[in-house]
Amino acid sequence: LLVGYTEWLRQAQFGVTAGWSWLLIVLVVLTGGVWAVLGAILSSAAGASGAVVFGPVVEEIMKVALILVLIETRPYLLHGPLQIWVSALASAASFAGIENLLYLNDYTAATSRMLVVWRWLVGTSLHLGCTSIATLGVVRTWQDAMARQRPSQVSVAFPWLVIAMIVHGTYNAFALALALSGFVF
Repeated sequence: LLVGYTEWLRQAQFGVTAGWSWLLIVLVVLTGGVWAVLGAILSSAAGASGAVVFGPVVEEIMKVALILVLIETRPYLLHGPLQIWVSALASAASFAGIENLLYLNDYTAATSRMLVVWRWLVGTSLHLGCTSIATLGVVRTWQDAMARQRPSQVSVAFPWLVIAMIVHGTYNAFALALALSGFVF
């Protein structure tokens, strides 16, 4: 079976042009952030524990989920790590932008100037940073599969995803503690 996979992968790689590969990345970029927002909305129903535990887990998985599915099902469509970085970080930026707009326009009644600055600078940096950590694992997953010419193993990315989730959850706990202590953003 692995010989069949190896041959399938080698043949499939030759049929994908750089233009087609980048077009696919554009589609991942356009949908990745929205996909993650849907996951975040579902996890927000858990209250404070959702913000500190469930939210970070769901968000960090969802921001890289589409590219992971692509690596799992059609790794030959990617031409290099740059495409993985572009798709993951663009998804994170898109997610952060949508989340900021939701928080600043729908979830908070009185939005201060400090909160706007905090959300756009700190919140966006958090999402880009955590996704960068997770993307290290995603890139390694793809590189491992392509080097071995074997099916990908998401377990390669798992430690990096967990680190991203812990960093994100720690930030959320800190922000929640600030808010509960009466800190005015």
